[in-house]
Amino acid sequence: MRRAATAKYRLGLARRRRRGPHFTQRGVALIAVALAISVITVLTTEFSTNMTTGHVAAANHRDNMRADFLAQSAMEVAEVLLRAQAELGGAADAQGQEGMNPMSMLGAGDITEFSPMIATAIGGSREESAALASTVGLPVEPDDLRGIGLEAGRFSLDIQSDDGKINLNCANGSDQTRQNLFAQLQALFYFEAYDPVFRTRSADGWTRTREEQAAAMIDYVDTNQTRFGERGVPQQYGYEELGYEAKNHYVDTTRELRLVRGVDERFWTLFGDYFTIYGDCAINLREVSSPRVIAAIILLAADDDDHPALSDEQELWELAQTVLETQQLMGQVGFDSVDAFAALVEDPEGGLESVIAQQFGEELGAEGLGAPGAEGGPGSVQGVTLDREKLGEIVSAGERQTYRVTATAELGEDEAVRIERRVEGVWDTETRNQNMRDPAYRQGSWVFWREE
Repeated sequence: MRRAATAKYRLGLARRRRRGPHFTQRGVALIAVALAISVITVLTTEFSTNMTTGHVAAANHRDNMRADFLAQSAMEVAEVLLRAQAELGGAADAQGQEGMNPMSMLGAGDITEFSPMIATAIGGSREESAALASTVGLPVEPDDLRGIGLEAGRFSLDIQSDDGKINLNCANGSDQTRQNLFAQLQALFYFEAYDPVFRTRSADGWTRTREEQAAAMIDYVDTNQTRFGERGVPQQYGYEELGYEAKNHYVDTTRELRLVRGVDERFWTLFGDYFTIYGDCAINLREVSSPRVIAAIILLAADDDDHPALSDEQELWELAQTVLETQQLMGQVGFDSVDAFAALVEDPEGGLESVIAQQFGEELGAEGLGAPGAEGGPGSVQGVTLDREKLGEIVSAGERQTYRVTATAELGEDEAVRIERRVEGVWDTETRNQNMRDPAYRQGSWVFWREE
């Protein structure tokens, strides 16, 4: 029996050896658990990644929406200021006294000059609003502020006027208006420093003179198909080579002017800031802040075209610079009246000496400060008599008509992830809204709006 059992055992052992180890079920559970853990790990990682990505995307969408709303809010604040300015200007006109305008009492010509401060108070952080309040004698803690200051993000406002620029849409005005526009452009291009621009080819391959460039800008906008200043001669500027045609109509944005033949990057860098397509055709002297524009006005309105100062570029530039600096010394930007501008151009030294005497006392006088014409001064600046009739055709001195508003909203402290939105608009106080139900909001509207 023992021998039979031993033989049976050996036979079973041999059979198991022949079958091999893969027929055993030992370790199957371990393999199953490892596979399950791997699958769960992959699914968990995928789920976690999706959740993180979704959360970040939702936060980005939220912040983008916040930045958009902040920029829109800034434009709403700007509109409130612009309508308030219209009310203040109307009240002053009704009284017939400029002194009744509260802005004049504060030494400002327009409420929009306070727009950066107002934007900081409303659209800055709580800390910025509290700091601003403390500067005006209202010490408060940031947590005590209600209704002003933002918990997240900030916005700023910049409001300027286009009234001191050359309006290219006036190319569709009367013949006299078009002639005035042509003269303004030529005067803007007057100085010899710009000779390289007109002696070399533009980026689109066009060689032109100052007169041809001015005519090209007018012909791009005016509605007729003939060349400016040449009756019956068709416009031939080669726009077909560039893949488009002249608009021959009012342009909608100043950026469209870059399509004019000859207006390349170099030209636009030099002259682009002096063009607009909004407002009146007359340059508003209250908004003139560039010696280039002043020099152009002097050239166009001089009573004597042969005056020595007009043929000497250095003298003309010094005259324009002196007129501008004298006005700035008086604490003003721009000129309150056409007569005040003409008087200062005709006697720049007298105007400067008067300002010096008012600012520093009679005993100092012009000589003590080395004013132009004084001994040891930089030299005499020769004035130019202006023709009032010519001057009245190209300039005015009234309230602002157009405002260029730039609202910038920022969200996020870290520059790497900061979100910024920018809205630019142009407000025209003379435009009438036909769809407004409230008559109070009928006068004045946005004529340009761009979101970036």
